[in-house]
Amino acid sequence: MSIVGANISLITTRAQSAYCKTPKLLAIGSIFQFSCKNDVIWGAGVLDSATFPTESYSKIMQTLDIRAVRGPRTRQFLMSTFNISVPEVYGDPALLLPYYLTGYKKALVPTISKLLILHFRDATRGPTIAGNTPIVTINACLPWNQIINLILQ
Repeated sequence: MSIVGANISLITTRAQSAYCKTPKLLAIGSIFQFSCKNDVIWGAGVLDSATFPTESYSKIMQTLDIRAVRGPRTRQFLMSTFNISVPEVYGDPALLLPYYLTGYKKALVPTISKLLILHFRDATRGPTIAGNTPIVTINACLPWNQIINLILQ
């Protein structure tokens, strides 16, 4: 199924044949390191700014069409490191999946008021509280359908 009107591919390496020949949409995950010249970024992030290959990406970053990034830290890293314009638009497009997949229904009365989907490296992180409200944390390594059901609560 395609919710964007195009084929969706799982990219695991930049070494794949024809990977950088045409622009592509990079949308879900900490995948900036997979970007090529003229790619469109919509909700992707940078996993670790300390290990990001900044020198090899400086020219590529100037050509990207960035519509949204994962969060404020990714935005700040890109603006300060590459001196590029990054809109203040945040979020992982995977959070929209429940609205496009049939068979999944949003709870009429939400049972979870604050939800945080953790990166797999942070899966063992303890409980989180924002003000007086506990934040339910989700391990991103759970099966995708379980994650969607939790988002819908």
